[in-house]
Amino acid sequence: MTNENVCVVGLGYVGLTLGVALARQGVNVFGVETNKEIINSLKKNKAHFSEKGLNEIIAEVISAKNFKFSNLIPEESDYSTYIITVGTPLDAKGNPRLDMIKNASREVASNMKDGSLVILRSTVELGTTRNVVMPILEKSNKKFELAMCPERTLEGDAINELHSLPQIIGAESQEISQRCAKLFSVLSDKTIITKTFETAEMIKLVDNTSRDLYFSFANEIAEICSLFNIDVYEVIEKGQAEYNRTKMWLPGPVGGPCLEKDPHILANSSIKRGFTPGVIKAGRNMNETQNKLIINKIKLILEQKKIKDPNILICGLAFKGIPETDDLRGSMGIKFLEEINKTYKNISVYDPVVKYESLIKVCGKIVDMESTQECFDLVVLLNNHSKFKTIEWKTFNNLLTEDGFVFDFWNSLGTFADKNKYFHLGSLSKLI
Repeated sequence: MTNENVCVVGLGYVGLTLGVALARQGVNVFGVETNKEIINSLKKNKAHFSEKGLNEIIAEVISAKNFKFSNLIPEESDYSTYIITVGTPLDAKGNPRLDMIKNASREVASNMKDGSLVILRSTVELGTTRNVVMPILEKSNKKFELAMCPERTLEGDAINELHSLPQIIGAESQEISQRCAKLFSVLSDKTIITKTFETAEMIKLVDNTSRDLYFSFANEIAEICSLFNIDVYEVIEKGQAEYNRTKMWLPGPVGGPCLEKDPHILANSSIKRGFTPGVIKAGRNMNETQNKLIINKIKLILEQKKIKDPNILICGLAFKGIPETDDLRGSMGIKFLEEINKTYKNISVYDPVVKYESLIKVCGKIVDMESTQECFDLVVLLNNHSKFKTIEWKTFNNLLTEDGFVFDFWNSLGTFADKNKYFHLGSLSKLI
């Protein structure tokens, strides 16, 4: 058992799951969060996002008094470890914002005692730990130890993965690495030590950028298949059958708080050193322009069917469906809604997980696709939530007008849908 008392600065998705996971193992954890809504939610023993089993753990650790929280670091705190987990969203120019990292580092510098361990866990540009966080801490004239330990959990399965995944530890002395390893050992004894901060920062960026590229290749292949009326799913399935040298991911919308952001962060890190990474930028561009490609084809279909003011239902607004989440950050579903709303105004939305209060902020009309009596000219399935695979085709068919059709980004219904009314990535060319 570690003897560290831990202060987690930032109780977003990363900070809250890590904080309560440590507290559940008996670590004394204090969480700091400036967002009043998050604090108010925690006072009710609830997370501000959907994560299976998390609310029960929050109630457990608060009751056990292992997890406390406030909007400020206690002035005379007895915490020996500070973990910075604040967000790094992109600004209007596509550069990662550092204001929250800087503010958190200043708060830690003001409150830490000599010998404190400071861990940066946020996803950052290469060099941020050394060139941004370290100088701020040094200005305090206090002794401290610094490490970069990036978060790599899968949203929707974070609690399990905190115990199963190895922890990346980027520190520049064996003693600091061992101190970090001892802290994380209450979760898992699997650790991977890197020699520099930058290596640990790079590992996180490479993890997400590589996934973005896998998806972009699949999306580009889907687009090419549509030109020749080839089923991209048949290409992927049969092309990989008993042939291990080909590894294809499935096409689909690519967004979320990590994949829409981290490739830009990695590219910007490189550009600042004089090299523009063409592959990374091309992959991100493919994924970012996919919505427009599909919407342009949908427009042609609606024009051919002479449907001038279509009634549209968009299903699955969360950025992904498996593991399920209610997270709308970086969602391609939101971007799809914004883009198609430039042309068509009669739009309704449905999501099996996202709360009504969140949905109503992005669309004024919300329906339950399983109970509504309304009919639609177009039903779009934007994410791959497992519920869409379990709903019978006749339910979808009953939602459609005589000339209506379903467009499914993930081929969820491909095995049993009416092929005349059902289309997915790589299958639209036969209509246009």
